Amino acid sequence: MKAIAFLALAAFALPAFGARIDALKIARHGDAYKLYSNVYLQAPIKQVRHVLLDINHWWWISGAILESRVLRRLDARTQIVYVKSGGCVAFFCPQIEQHEIVRELSPDHIFAEAIPAQSNVRMSHTDWLLKSESGGTRLITQVLLVPDFAVPPLIGPDLIEHMLKQQSESGAHGIEKLARERAGLPQNTNER
Repeated sequence: MKAIAFLALAAFALPAFGARIDALKIARHGDAYKLYSNVYLQAPIKQVRHVLLDINHWWWISGAILESRVLRRLDARTQIVYVKSGGCVAFFCPQIEQHEIVRELSPDHIFAEAIPAQSNVRMSHTDWLLKSESGGTRLITQVLLVPDFAVPPLIGPDLIEHMLKQQSESGAHGIEKLARERAGLPQNTNER
């Protein structure tokens, strides 16, 4: 999805505390990009869930999210949102604009799906699974993204993969930082 690509997570750990990325896989199949991340956040699950559902403030998570807002609530667990994200790698600076339906399927499962007719993606979904673990939260993210904008041949797909990896890393640390702040916990003094 967008922010999700931006909420997924890259590969390294910080001492003392900090998002620990246990797995990050990005694969390309034709025009489709699949991202899988498995990260441990040293923040309570309740606050992590709150950060993920606070769409109006997703831009606090990562600099890749340029704008985010709730457009309409369909019910207590479903909302239509607008998210604009972007980033640059070398000369390639794509922006993704999406209208999405975000559903809290259960307290441990959030799903977002783009509305292609109102987005510049042909398809995008993001699945977040949360699990309380050792005083923190295990966050598993799966993203499927099929852009509907021009990707330069040859080097463009590799640049998108690189951008997804960078945005995933900053997203993991941003989610943890905000969740710790909301829980009244100290911040990591070793942030990158």
